[in-house]
Amino acid sequence: MVRADTIDKPLAKKELEDKLEALKKSKNAGVQSFVVHHNWVVNTPMETKIATPENARLALAKAQDYTNKFGVYVTGMDRDENDTNREKWSTFSYVGSVMTLPTGVQAVAEAQYGNSDQARNYLKQLSNSFSYTTPGTMYEVSPDYGQIVQAWNIYGVAVPTVNYFFGITPSAQKNEVTIKPQFPTDWKSAGIKNIKVGNELVSVKMEVANDITSYTIDITNQQWKVNLELPCNTSILKVNGKVVELSIDKKSYLGILKDI
Repeated sequence: MVRADTIDKPLAKKELEDKLEALKKSKNAGVQSFVVHHNWVVNTPMETKIATPENARLALAKAQDYTNKFGVYVTGMDRDENDTNREKWSTFSYVGSVMTLPTGVQAVAEAQYGNSDQARNYLKQLSNSFSYTTPGTMYEVSPDYGQIVQAWNIYGVAVPTVNYFFGITPSAQKNEVTIKPQFPTDWKSAGIKNIKVGNELVSVKMEVANDITSYTIDITNQQWKVNLELPCNTSILKVNGKVVELSIDKKSYLGILKDI
């Protein structure tokens, strides 16, 4: 509470004061646990998809309360504003910092549970610090502090984009690749080229027009097996101009193609 008061964090100070009063009144003499710092690491069960869908839904929604326009606070108790309109949050502090690491983790976590639009929102927050002071890169502490070369900087962008938006899941040891796209809803045309899988290169392009979604999938080795998984509401599928039979799994997606 002293720290929160010293660095002028009224939300944290109020929360900790309330928690202290609750402890004083508590008659529970047993071991208890309490959320204190709201550190970003509590989101890793969603990043690794070990949380149940219902728990993930609640936790992912709660995490949005600890962001500003640059991304996710390292320690959520350090958020500054009383205003709950997160679009207005634009403060930056070297004490209550936002980093590319928790923001990227949150983007991956949202993508893990099929929330592509929200995952993209976190990528937009990351983009607010791109080239902010160093052209072509992001500082680890958003927007302008720390290291400019960090693996987690690209992790937060590449994993949601490659593995989830374009849905490229490699099994190079089997000479196989699965494409399970889950594009943000406002994407009408998008493409990604030359993703290296083993010794091969995979490219995926998507276009939407007149309620028809077209995918163009290229792989340098035509002998590889390509699995395409599409949403269950797919009604008609054509491959190279020919209608193919759908193998529908109502629980999630449908796996259809052995060869393209």
